[in-house]
This record gives sequence, structure tokens and C-alpha cells, in this order.
Amino acid sequence: MNAIASLRIESVGALQRDVSFHPALSALRNSAWFTGFPPNILGTLSMGASLCSYSARQQVILEGRWLGAAVLIVKGCLRSVRRTDSARELTLETFRPGDLIADAVLFPDGALPGDGLVAAETTLLLFISRDEFLAALAGVPQVALSLIRDLERRLNRVKLLASGLATSDVES
Repeated sequence: MNAIASLRIESVGALQRDVSFHPALSALRNSAWFTGFPPNILGTLSMGASLCSYSARQQVILEGRWLGAAVLIVKGCLRSVRRTDSARELTLETFRPGDLIADAVLFPDGALPGDGLVAAETTLLLFISRDEFLAALAGVPQVALSLIRDLERRLNRVKLLASGLATSDVES
């Protein structure tokens, strides 16, 4: 087979890449987050998405910067971090394969500056632009409810941690 075999004709005279082998599409199809999305929306998302690999301890985004994209952890581990005044790095959350970070898409233009993101190990991330992600959510409202449930789960985890710290004595 030659390279032409991987192409298909969408309309007369126009050649388009066969997206069935697109790595971003494969990542979306294998994610529990995107199982409810129709194939046409997945195809659209995958064409605008970008896969990026990060080595261990590599900075993905600096604290206080607006990411402007939803991030799907395809492989590896990502830490959400904050730095103290003494330059100590605190891990606030850890994200594993299949997790979706969509905080930045909910607040336009950095109204809520994000935490820093650092790869904890070699990590593969799929970035989906804010506009494309929101357009896809409009087409699949039940996924928006899943996103709300995930944010609520994360918020409850933080509340439990905060109440545990507040009720502990200094030695604990």
C-alpha cells in the first residue's frame, strides 16, 4: 500500500485526511469523559486538539496563568501546584490518566487564575481549546452534568481536607 491508500474522498476534488487513525481522536475515544459524545463531535474536537508530551518535573503552565483549554490526561500524572513565599511547592491535586481538567474553560479570559501544573512523570496531555470544548458541551448536555459532578467531588475533597486541618491540633 502507498500513502494514497490512507486518504479518502469527502467530496468531488477534495481530499481529506482519514481521522480514524488520528492520535487525538484515539485519546478521546478511550476516555470515559467523551464516551457520550457523537462521532462527528469527537472528530471535530480531535482536529482542533493538540497532544503534548512532558517529561517528569516539567512545568506545563505557570501558576496564575490562564490556560484557556480543557486538558485530558492521556498518560502519566499531573500535579496542580502552588508555591509559597519561601518557594516551597505544595501539591494541591494530582490528576491521573482519564482525568479532565476543565476549570479554565469555565472562566473566560483568566477571570480565575489557575494553579501551576507540573508533570509528575512522563505525561501525555490532550489540549482542547475553550471554544471548541464549550461548543461540544452544548451538543451533549449530559456531559456538562458529569463535569459539574466532578467539580463537586473535587470541592468536597478540599472541604474535607480543610475541615480536617482546622480541627487538628498543632502536633497533628
